[in-house]
Formats: sequence, C-alpha cells, structure tokens
Amino acid sequence: MKSVEHRLKECILSRYKSIREFSGVLGMPYSTLDTVLKRGVDKAGVSTVRQICRALNLSVDALMDGRIADTSDICGEAGDASAGNNFKIIQGSGATPAALSGHEQGHIKKYRACDRRGKEMVDVVLDYEYHRTNRLSEPPRSRPAMMDVKVYYDAASAGAGNYLSEPSYEIVQFPAGEVPSNTDFGVHIRGDSMEPEIPDGCVAFVQYCPVIESGEIGVFSLDENGYCKKLVVDYDAHAISLVSLNPAYGPIVIHPEATLYTFGRVLGYGYC
Repeated sequence: MKSVEHRLKECILSRYKSIREFSGVLGMPYSTLDTVLKRGVDKAGVSTVRQICRALNLSVDALMDGRIADTSDICGEAGDASAGNNFKIIQGSGATPAALSGHEQGHIKKYRACDRRGKEMVDVVLDYEYHRTNRLSEPPRSRPAMMDVKVYYDAASAGAGNYLSEPSYEIVQFPAGEVPSNTDFGVHIRGDSMEPEIPDGCVAFVQYCPVIESGEIGVFSLDENGYCKKLVVDYDAHAISLVSLNPAYGPIVIHPEATLYTFGRVLGYGYC
C-alpha cells in the first residue's frame, strides 16, 4: 500500500511539473517540502501541513490521518444545501463518510465566508481540538528512559524577540523524568527576560495550544517575531500584554493592528 507521502507527491505532480515548482508556488524552501515527503507528514509542523493543504485544496485532518481528501466539494456552491453532504475522498481508506448535519453545514458556510486570517485561526483551533480529543482516547503508554523532543532553534526569544523565518529544529533526547507530560516540542531560549523561572540558554518544553489563560507563560509570534513571555489580559481595559519576569524588561503592549499568534504553553525547561 502506498504511503500518504507517496500519494501526496503524486497529487502534487498531477498538478505541477515538479516538486521544486510547487515549492516555489508555496513560497516554501524546497528542502522543507522535500523533508516532509521523505521523513513523513506526521513529523512536519502544523503550519507547514496547512500551507501545503491550502495550496492543493486538501483536508488537513485527512492528511494527518494518512489520507488524501479533497475539500472542494465539502459544501458545494453557496446556497446548495444538498451539496453539504458531499465529501470527496480521492485516495484513502475507502470508508464512506457520514452525511453532514444541518448544524455542521452551517459551520462550513461560516468558514467559507471568513477571510484568509479567519480560516487560519479556525484551522489552528480545530487541529488542536481534534488531536487533543484523539489523545484522550488513547490508552496510557509507559514512558521510555529517554524521550525524543523536537527542539526549534529560533522559535522563541526571552529578550528582544527573534524573527520567525522558516523554523529549523533538531531532535534532542532528554531523560524522560525531565520532560513534563503533554510536551509537544521544545524551543531554545535566548535572553534573560524570563529569569529566574526560565533561564537563558535552556530549552523550554511547550504544549502546543492556540489559546492559553491570562497569567500563563507561553511561546508567541508577534508580528513575525518570536517571544517567550507571560500573557496578561486586562479584561476591564480590553488590553493584552506580553510580560517579562525580569523587572529590567518592560511589558510589550499588543496594539489592535498587531498580529499575535500563540504557539503553546510553557510547561517547564531543561538543558541539552
């Protein structure tokens, strides 16, 4: 049986002359796309998978589940309620999907009415909740003596901020007892603004989630710069700030025109 990566490559080549041409259309480095096809979709970042799926009009959830599913028929043309029952499986398990309820069709129509940023935000939350729900149904697994953690080099700064270009990472082994439960990835911390709780030079262990509570420490992208800060929300003043624990650094006030994304919640730290 062909792997999902092989079928994804076939899907790309059915529409483009080469993988390199498709990477150019995406604006994604060829090496990144090649790594996804060779090392596996499940090892790729969510944003990378979403970018590929958006260009090919594929379902992110289906691809992460090992299937290639076209979303173009998910709701049909506007105003055609009966088309909401269509979900075209191009290549996959062969299972017949259940018909969409009226409530589900309503969600799809709202999604289609969103602009690009709105759809991206819905995708992030939906991906997170989908995988969280799947994890809840999995039986508990015994932890090995050592754990592999994907650690990003430039995804966070505990200082002035690092520019978020195409993130590079390495797979690092940590003693299992040092890695908090629910850790999804790690980031190298460069800067002392979160000391003493998160020291300069450590690796912060992060649980991926698109929303965290006020008062929690997280990893953020603010206007394409990465930060590790405490989120503070003043609900009365309708104000949001990223706050340092080191008093030498002032808070970063989030202005209405700024673009802020949450990568996840910091659970702890370690050293590699």
